[in-house]
Amino acid sequence: MRALFLKDLWNLFFPDLCCGCHKQLTRNETLLCVHCRHDLPFAGLSNLKENSLERAFYGRLPITSATALFTFHKKGKIQQLIHLLKYQNRQDIGVFMGTLLSRELLESDRFQDIDLVLPVPLHPKQFKKRGYNQLTLFGKEMAKNLKITLKDRVDEAHIIAKNIYSENKNKKSEQEIQKMIIDALSQIRFFDGRGYYFINSNKGRYII
Repeated sequence: MRALFLKDLWNLFFPDLCCGCHKQLTRNETLLCVHCRHDLPFAGLSNLKENSLERAFYGRLPITSATALFTFHKKGKIQQLIHLLKYQNRQDIGVFMGTLLSRELLESDRFQDIDLVLPVPLHPKQFKKRGYNQLTLFGKEMAKNLKITLKDRVDEAHIIAKNIYSENKNKKSEQEIQKMIIDALSQIRFFDGRGYYFINSNKGRYII
Protein backbone atom coordinates (compact mmCIF):
# COMPACT_ATOMS: atom_id res chain seq x y z
CA MET A 1 0.00 0.00 0.00
CA ARG A 2 2.81 2.40 0.87
CA ALA A 3 4.51 1.77 -2.49
CA LEU A 4 1.24 2.47 -4.31
CA PHE A 5 0.70 5.62 -2.27
CA LEU A 6 4.19 6.91 -3.13
CA LYS A 7 3.64 6.15 -6.79
CA ASP A 8 0.32 8.00 -6.75
CA LEU A 9 1.98 10.93 -4.99
CA TRP A 10 4.77 10.98 -7.57
CA ASN A 11 2.24 10.87 -10.41
CA LEU A 12 0.45 13.82 -8.88
CA PHE A 13 3.49 16.00 -9.57
CA PHE A 14 5.04 14.09 -12.49
CA PRO A 15 2.18 12.26 -14.23
CA ASP A 16 2.86 9.56 -16.82
CA LEU A 17 1.37 10.76 -20.08
CA CYS A 18 0.18 8.76 -23.04
CA CYS A 19 2.73 8.90 -25.89
CA GLY A 20 -0.12 9.16 -28.36
CA CYS A 21 -2.65 11.68 -27.05
CA HIS A 22 -0.64 13.08 -24.09
CA LYS A 23 -3.44 12.46 -21.61
CA GLN A 24 -2.58 11.15 -18.15
CA LEU A 25 -2.31 7.38 -17.96
CA THR A 26 -4.25 5.40 -15.39
CA ARG A 27 -2.50 3.13 -12.90
CA ASN A 28 -2.84 0.05 -15.13
CA GLU A 29 -1.77 1.76 -18.37
CA THR A 30 1.80 2.01 -19.66
CA LEU A 31 3.14 3.98 -22.60
CA LEU A 32 -0.22 4.31 -24.36
CA CYS A 33 -3.75 4.72 -23.10
CA VAL A 34 -6.40 2.16 -23.99
CA HIS A 35 -7.85 4.37 -26.70
CA CYS A 36 -4.51 4.97 -28.44
CA ARG A 37 -3.61 1.28 -28.27
CA HIS A 38 -6.94 0.50 -29.90
CA ASP A 39 -6.18 2.98 -32.68
CA LEU A 40 -2.73 1.60 -33.57
CA PRO A 41 -2.60 0.88 -37.33
CA PHE A 42 -1.56 -2.78 -37.27
CA ALA A 43 -0.53 -3.92 -40.75
CA GLY A 44 -1.85 -7.47 -40.38
CA LEU A 45 0.69 -8.96 -42.80
CA SER A 46 2.20 -11.79 -40.75
CA ASN A 47 -0.36 -14.41 -41.79
CA LEU A 48 -0.65 -13.25 -45.39
CA LYS A 49 1.41 -15.13 -47.94
CA GLU A 50 2.70 -12.99 -50.84
CA ASN A 51 1.67 -9.85 -48.99
CA SER A 52 2.44 -6.33 -50.23
CA LEU A 53 5.79 -6.17 -48.43
CA GLU A 54 6.98 -9.47 -49.88
CA ARG A 55 5.95 -8.35 -53.36
CA ALA A 56 8.01 -5.18 -52.91
CA PHE A 57 11.13 -7.35 -52.54
CA TYR A 58 10.49 -9.54 -55.59
CA GLY A 59 13.52 -9.50 -57.86
CA ARG A 60 15.59 -7.64 -55.26
CA LEU A 61 16.20 -10.03 -52.39
CA PRO A 62 15.83 -13.81 -52.02
CA ILE A 63 13.39 -13.77 -49.09
CA THR A 64 11.08 -16.45 -47.73
CA SER A 65 8.65 -14.32 -45.72
CA ALA A 66 8.35 -10.66 -44.74
CA THR A 67 6.08 -8.71 -42.45
CA ALA A 68 5.57 -5.31 -40.86
CA LEU A 69 3.97 -4.56 -37.51
CA PHE A 70 2.33 -1.25 -38.43
CA THR A 71 1.42 0.85 -41.43
CA PHE A 72 3.00 4.29 -41.39
CA HIS A 73 0.91 7.43 -41.73
CA LYS A 74 2.48 10.88 -41.76
CA LYS A 75 1.78 12.71 -38.49
CA GLY A 76 0.14 9.55 -37.13
CA LYS A 77 0.72 7.79 -33.83
CA ILE A 78 3.45 5.53 -35.20
CA GLN A 79 5.43 8.52 -36.43
CA GLN A 80 5.11 10.02 -32.93
CA LEU A 81 6.36 6.83 -31.30
CA ILE A 82 9.28 6.46 -33.70
CA HIS A 83 10.31 10.07 -33.10
CA LEU A 84 10.27 9.53 -29.32
CA LEU A 85 12.24 6.31 -29.70
CA LYS A 86 14.88 7.77 -32.01
CA TYR A 87 15.40 11.25 -30.64
CA GLN A 88 14.15 11.38 -27.05
CA ASN A 89 15.69 8.21 -25.63
CA ARG A 90 12.34 6.51 -25.09
CA GLN A 91 13.83 3.05 -25.45
CA ASP A 92 10.83 1.61 -23.63
CA ILE A 93 8.99 2.14 -26.91
CA GLY A 94 11.45 -0.25 -28.57
CA VAL A 95 10.67 -2.85 -25.91
CA PHE A 96 6.94 -2.28 -26.42
CA MET A 97 7.18 -2.75 -30.19
CA GLY A 98 9.47 -5.75 -29.82
CA THR A 99 6.91 -7.38 -27.55
CA LEU A 100 4.07 -6.77 -30.00
CA LEU A 101 5.97 -8.01 -33.05
CA SER A 102 7.38 -11.12 -31.38
CA ARG A 103 3.91 -12.01 -30.12
CA GLU A 104 2.55 -11.66 -33.64
CA LEU A 105 5.32 -13.82 -35.11
CA LEU A 106 4.76 -16.54 -32.51
CA GLU A 107 1.10 -16.71 -33.51
CA SER A 108 1.95 -17.10 -37.21
CA ASP A 109 2.98 -20.40 -38.76
CA ARG A 110 5.05 -18.55 -41.37
CA PHE A 111 7.81 -17.47 -38.97
CA GLN A 112 8.64 -20.62 -37.02
CA ASP A 113 12.20 -21.06 -38.34
CA ILE A 114 13.80 -17.77 -37.30
CA ASP A 115 17.44 -18.28 -36.35
CA LEU A 116 18.46 -14.87 -35.06
CA VAL A 117 17.58 -11.21 -34.72
CA LEU A 118 19.81 -8.63 -36.43
CA PRO A 119 19.34 -5.03 -35.28
CA VAL A 120 20.57 -2.65 -37.98
CA PRO A 121 23.53 -0.64 -36.64
CA LEU A 122 23.68 3.14 -36.56
CA HIS A 123 26.33 5.06 -38.42
CA PRO A 124 29.11 5.79 -35.89
CA LYS A 125 28.48 9.54 -36.15
CA GLN A 126 24.80 9.08 -35.37
CA PHE A 127 25.58 6.73 -32.50
CA LYS A 128 28.02 9.23 -31.01
CA LYS A 129 25.44 12.01 -31.31
CA ARG A 130 22.48 10.00 -30.02
CA GLY A 131 24.28 7.73 -27.55
CA TYR A 132 22.23 4.63 -28.31
CA ASN A 133 20.84 2.52 -31.13
CA GLN A 134 17.06 2.72 -31.07
CA LEU A 135 16.78 -0.88 -32.30
CA THR A 136 18.93 -2.54 -29.64
CA LEU A 137 16.23 -3.05 -26.98
CA PHE A 138 13.69 -3.79 -29.70
CA GLY A 139 15.93 -6.61 -30.92
CA LYS A 140 16.70 -7.88 -27.42
CA GLU A 141 13.01 -8.06 -26.56
CA MET A 142 12.24 -9.97 -29.74
CA ALA A 143 15.13 -12.39 -29.19
CA LYS A 144 14.02 -13.00 -25.59
CA ASN A 145 10.40 -13.66 -26.50
CA LEU A 146 11.23 -15.79 -29.54
CA LYS A 147 13.92 -17.62 -27.54
CA ILE A 148 16.53 -17.11 -30.25
CA THR A 149 19.92 -15.46 -30.50
CA LEU A 150 20.59 -11.77 -30.86
CA LYS A 151 23.61 -11.40 -33.13
CA ASP A 152 25.06 -8.27 -34.59
CA ARG A 153 26.33 -9.77 -37.82
CA VAL A 154 25.77 -6.46 -39.58
CA ASP A 155 28.37 -4.82 -37.35
CA GLU A 156 30.73 -7.69 -38.18
CA ALA A 157 30.27 -7.05 -41.90
CA HIS A 158 30.80 -3.33 -41.36
CA ILE A 159 34.12 -4.01 -39.60
CA ILE A 160 35.30 -6.28 -42.44
CA ALA A 161 34.36 -3.72 -45.10
CA LYS A 162 35.92 -0.86 -43.14
CA ASN A 163 39.21 -2.74 -42.70
CA ILE A 164 39.41 -3.59 -46.41
CA TYR A 165 38.71 0.01 -47.32
CA SER A 166 41.26 1.42 -44.84
CA GLU A 167 44.01 -0.91 -46.02
CA ASN A 168 43.45 -0.23 -49.72
CA LYS A 169 42.06 3.30 -50.10
CA ASN A 170 45.41 4.72 -51.19
CA LYS A 171 46.42 1.73 -53.31
CA LYS A 172 43.40 0.67 -55.35
CA SER A 173 40.48 2.27 -57.17
CA GLU A 174 37.02 2.53 -55.65
CA GLN A 175 35.71 -0.17 -57.99
CA GLU A 176 38.52 -2.54 -57.00
CA ILE A 177 37.86 -1.97 -53.29
CA GLN A 178 34.13 -2.57 -53.79
CA LYS A 179 34.89 -5.87 -55.52
CA MET A 180 37.23 -6.91 -52.68
CA ILE A 181 34.52 -6.19 -50.11
CA ILE A 182 31.89 -8.07 -52.12
CA ASP A 183 34.21 -11.05 -52.61
CA ALA A 184 35.02 -11.17 -48.88
CA LEU A 185 31.42 -10.93 -47.65
CA SER A 186 29.91 -13.24 -50.26
CA GLN A 187 32.07 -16.13 -49.01
CA ILE A 188 30.89 -15.88 -45.38
CA ARG A 189 28.25 -18.30 -44.14
CA PHE A 190 26.78 -18.84 -40.68
CA PHE A 191 24.07 -21.00 -39.10
CA ASP A 192 25.18 -24.16 -40.90
CA GLY A 193 25.31 -22.43 -44.26
CA ARG A 194 21.80 -20.98 -44.11
CA GLY A 195 22.89 -17.47 -43.13
CA TYR A 196 24.69 -15.13 -45.48
CA TYR A 197 25.19 -11.42 -46.16
CA PHE A 198 23.36 -9.50 -48.84
CA ILE A 199 23.87 -5.92 -49.97
CA ASN A 200 21.50 -3.60 -51.77
CA SER A 201 22.46 -0.18 -53.06
CA ASN A 202 20.56 2.93 -51.92
CA LYS A 203 18.64 2.70 -55.20
CA GLY A 204 17.55 -0.85 -54.47
CA ARG A 205 20.00 -2.55 -56.83
CA TYR A 206 20.96 -6.06 -55.71
CA ILE A 207 24.76 -6.29 -55.23
CA ILE A 208 25.25 -9.61 -53.41
